[in-house]
Amino acid sequence: MHSTMRKLLNIEDSKYRGTSRCSKKNLVTRVGLDKNNTYKYEITKYLYAASDVPSETEKVKQSNWMGFVGVATDEGKVALGRRDILIAWRGTVMVSEWNDDFENSLVQPTEIFGENTNDILVHKVKVLEEMHNSHILEVYLHGIAGTHGPEEEFKLEINRDIALMNKAEDVLKDEYGVPVSWWIEKNKGMVQQEDGFWILMDHDDDTLISYHRL
Repeated sequence: MHSTMRKLLNIEDSKYRGTSRCSKKNLVTRVGLDKNNTYKYEITKYLYAASDVPSETEKVKQSNWMGFVGVATDEGKVALGRRDILIAWRGTVMVSEWNDDFENSLVQPTEIFGENTNDILVHKVKVLEEMHNSHILEVYLHGIAGTHGPEEEFKLEINRDIALMNKAEDVLKDEYGVPVSWWIEKNKGMVQQEDGFWILMDHDDDTLISYHRL
């Protein structure tokens, strides 16, 4: 999820808005998944999808980058014990995608909860919102890696970097010395040239492929 959300190019000034910042060969490295990681993957395909509602602010009208297909390398196959295939896609980001989300009509789940559902749903939604208000997967992964039940002490079973918790959130105590939402694109994609001038170079050339509506 992080790889797809963070590497979607969503800058209004970019002529490549709606594509991936990275080529397939560079994606794993650019999102920090290559170092000290025995589970090696090669990104083989990029996934694209189109919204039915066009947006004036998005440069790519046909489709937007949604995710990728990855296949375990020979080295990764040894570590995993199989030739694993990984498919990852992102959540809602672009304006036209939000328009589609808002168009969905809500209906009462009377077949599941019966006729008196309003009070039940309002209460449950409030409780869930308080308990699970984070939208970042890293927070949940950290919890899963160290939770041993309500009666046991929290203890990480794997050597997981605690700095990932603050990648796009503000959840760590100040004593850890990790900045809030520290994962940002360097200089927002602006790159200084040999003549001293700066230009927007925000994605790899080989991400420019033919777009197809899914």
